[in-house]
Amino acid sequence: MKNAASRLGVKRPSLYHYVEALQLETKRFKLDRQTYLKMSDFENIQALRRQAAQGEAHIRVETSSASAN
Repeated sequence: MKNAASRLGVKRPSLYHYVEALQLETKRFKLDRQTYLKMSDFENIQALRRQAAQGEAHIRVETSSASAN
């Protein structure tokens, strides 16, 4: 994850946020303290960040139907 975060230009907590928000799976192997992310998931995050930087990303915002009075 450290290498992936570095390649994306973000800090590890930001990468973990992407992983959680996109419901991605990570992998840890016995006797290895590192956490791994699939390359395809890394590429998807990279593409989403590029789209967001270009203003092309679409974010779905859910609102409640009840009005605040």
